[in-house]
Amino acid sequence: MIIKTWCAVIAGAFLFSAFTSSSRDGFSISAHITGVPDSTKVLLQDLATGRFLDSCLVKNERFNFKGALSANEPEELRIIPAAREWKKGIFFYTDLLIKNEDVHLTADISGLPHNVSTSGSVCMSQAERYHKNLYRWEKKKKDLA
Repeated sequence: MIIKTWCAVIAGAFLFSAFTSSSRDGFSISAHITGVPDSTKVLLQDLATGRFLDSCLVKNERFNFKGALSANEPEELRIIPAAREWKKGIFFYTDLLIKNEDVHLTADISGLPHNVSTSGSVCMSQAERYHKNLYRWEKKKKDLA
């Protein structure tokens, strides 16, 4: 009787931990991009579907997004200003490759889309190395022209 009770308790604890510690419920992105004017409306777009996941206004060159991605695989997202900002001459973008995780992004508007520093995502760290190398090559190519 005691063994059955302990087995049931252990099995229940195992199932509880399996369901509660699987993947996060959502993501958060906190960004600091110098050179972006206050009150710029910024959008977060899912590049696979074209759907906009979140929007916010820039304050002190900082902004935050929150949401949930349905897949357990990394998804490619784009940070871009709203169309109304383009009319003001404000255009920039950068792409992220993340799962449901907390990501921190820092950059200067002049280095976008490739010269970005992130933390909080293994996939994004790998993509970031690629983008920084691409940025260096593009800069060298421009200097040669």
